[in-house]
Amino acid sequence: VTGVQTCALPILKAELASLRLPPEVAPHLETLAAEARSLVDHLREVIWAVNPECDTLESLVSYLVDHAENFLDRAGIGCRLDIPEEVPHIPVRAEVRHQMLMVLKEALHNTAKHGEATRVSLRIDLSPRSLDITIEDDGVGFRNKPSSGDEPSRPGGLGIESMRKRIAALGGAFQIRSPESGGTVVSIRMPYEAVVPETANRRDILAKMAQFRQGDAKSLHRGETSLPG
Repeated sequence: VTGVQTCALPILKAELASLRLPPEVAPHLETLAAEARSLVDHLREVIWAVNPECDTLESLVSYLVDHAENFLDRAGIGCRLDIPEEVPHIPVRAEVRHQMLMVLKEALHNTAKHGEATRVSLRIDLSPRSLDITIEDDGVGFRNKPSSGDEPSRPGGLGIESMRKRIAALGGAFQIRSPESGGTVVSIRMPYEAVVPETANRRDILAKMAQFRQGDAKSLHRGETSLPG
């Protein structure tokens, strides 16, 4: 699916451009291209979600990063990534992978639709006891934005409550705040006990992660971009 996304769509776009179609057709082609990309993304997500070979911490971190980069690039929002260069090989529950992706998608959707942000920072930390994810934007924040009555990006909104319930059901902790200076910070903490499948040797895995230190895998900044100008 990834090959189709990176190769077939650009080729199709080039072929359509060579046809010298009337200008009024261009908006319709852009709509079709967006729908095609959305379909490819959905298929890729489904394949990743059901593939048991992806039930690992490496796969989860990699997919979350890829999704954030692609989504923010299309939304025209700058992206700063702070992630471990290396990730220990430990198993992850399929439900954890699915729900973590849903929460990330909701948080990014809120930022793009309501946050008025120009840059988003995604930080993933592997602490001795938990997987910690922080999504921070430089937008207006819910503290400084008038309420429209159905604002899903607010702490009591439906989108936020959905994220909170998803993480709580997994056994994790969810927090959202808006600093006085503006912006929104979403924090997720997933204890490894809740991440690892019950069938795995949890004692050995927890001992392994307790010995792992973020300093052992230097943090790096990938895909940091800014809007033109």
